[in-house]
Amino acid sequence: MKNLSKMLTLVLALVLMLTVFTACGNKDQAKPEETTPVENATEEKPEEPAEEAPTEVVEVGPIAKIGLGNITSTTSSKDAGDKAAKGQADVTVAAVAFDADGKIVDVKIDVAQTSAAFSEDNMKALVDDSVDYRTKMEKGPDYGMLKASPIGKEFNEQIVGLQDYLIGKTADEVVGIATKQKDEHHTAVPDVAELETSCTIDIGAFQHVVKEAWDNAVDANGATKLGLGVYTDGKGTDGKDDKGAKIQFNTYMCALGLDDQGKIVANYIDTVQPKIEVALDGTIVEKIEDVQSKKELEDGYGMRKASEIGKEWFEQMNDFQEFTIGKTVEEVQGIPVKERDAAHKSVPDLPELETTVTISVEGYQKVMGLAGANANK
Repeated sequence: MKNLSKMLTLVLALVLMLTVFTACGNKDQAKPEETTPVENATEEKPEEPAEEAPTEVVEVGPIAKIGLGNITSTTSSKDAGDKAAKGQADVTVAAVAFDADGKIVDVKIDVAQTSAAFSEDNMKALVDDSVDYRTKMEKGPDYGMLKASPIGKEFNEQIVGLQDYLIGKTADEVVGIATKQKDEHHTAVPDVAELETSCTIDIGAFQHVVKEAWDNAVDANGATKLGLGVYTDGKGTDGKDDKGAKIQFNTYMCALGLDDQGKIVANYIDTVQPKIEVALDGTIVEKIEDVQSKKELEDGYGMRKASEIGKEWFEQMNDFQEFTIGKTVEEVQGIPVKERDAAHKSVPDLPELETTVTISVEGYQKVMGLAGANANK
């Protein structure tokens, strides 16, 4: 009996040691996860969070059309004051893919916000290596809107949230999104619950370009991917006599529909060339709310008289777009070119384009390359 009592004591001691050892081991392995403090949290046990409503699945058909919309303004250009005068162009662009019912299958939005300063005497435009030609989406966190955002999101993050929200809507429904005025610079901020935590920027220009993309949409049956390319360069012209300097920005844009093999099914290219002139007193001569693109200008662009084949820019671009159908982006970028003169250094050198395209195509090849890369993201 005495021996049995000793044995029970030993067994209990062994069990206790194993229990302590196991508990210590589990403590070392299961380290607590780092959590984000909850603002205004109390020590009271919080209520169980309500289940989120399932996200509505929007049914859309395959791509039937793609379009490109743009709106350009130079109203943000600044007169001279404490600083020298500055020319700025804001080019808002959207490439949109629609199904047969006009519903948005895919949409890509971007803004080329490009600026350059004038010299103190207003006789030179400082269009040099200091100019940042990246679009807002390309700048990403470098754009620097995060600190000012009430929802803590950068411009590119908010655009993605808006794009997701637009899927399944028609262009008219996009135009009809409820908005409110936040301040004099933000007159069309979304006023819908679904965007409260994802997009609080002004969407007025985005609504406009989506509608324009629908209005000029072209057939794209067979396309499975949508790409948007935006590329800007610029040049300055010195002032002379009683006139100040000028800045011209050239923004090339392309909406591209590609099939599963990477061949071009639909291609829509446009270019806008906003010009900003400063007077000798440092004031901007004219600030324009809606600078028309080359396609919007049509015959107003005025190239027909100078064209050796008697064709306006928009006509030549339509022919160039048609030429690209069925080819890959790489094949279009690899077409042979020739220098016609100092201003036309990359004119297509192909018999099939001799009577249709005599404009320099380097910028259009580049923007198509950007659209092709964007379509695969």
